[in-house]
Amino acid sequence: MVSQEKKDISRLRSLEDNYDDEGSIAPTNKTINRAIRYVPKLRKFILKKTKIKLGPPHYYHSDEGSVDLLWENEKYRFLANVPADNKKEPTYYGKFPNGIILEKKV
Repeated sequence: MVSQEKKDISRLRSLEDNYDDEGSIAPTNKTINRAIRYVPKLRKFILKKTKIKLGPPHYYHSDEGSVDLLWENEKYRFLANVPADNKKEPTYYGKFPNGIILEKKV
């Protein structure tokens, strides 16, 4: 794992419920680990569909305990969400060069 990726994950693991004093739910280790395991699958999928080899994502939290994975630069933007509910599939949306759009909704 790259240093920034480790920092993002460490930050997520340090969150506690109500971290924003507005009742937000912190992601669990189970959800964070699920997001980490999902990254190589997404990178392989994107490479196959776009011929773009992505580096490590940035990891973010949502107020519902899910984890967002973001890859972004001047040429593309790809965002995936790994829900806190393990029964729900991750979703994603991304725009790439040559008009390629990859999307998976709930």
